[in-house]
Amino acid sequence: MLQCRTNNGNSLPSASFGCPLCHAKYEVTRRPIPPGIIPVCEECDQEFVIRQDGEWLLYDRADP
Repeated sequence: MLQCRTNNGNSLPSASFGCPLCHAKYEVTRRPIPPGIIPVCEECDQEFVIRQDGEWLLYDRADP
């Protein structure tokens, strides 16, 4: 499940996400066009949800 977090109203909301298998942390950005790749965890190769509520999701690693 994605947890939304707003950034003082100055930019688009971002969401925090943890891999369900290894719990690696990611920041999720929504966009109107497909990302071109199937998102997977950098640690364990678990596939992530690619689309939610009609928007495409991009995952950026939040922890080292």
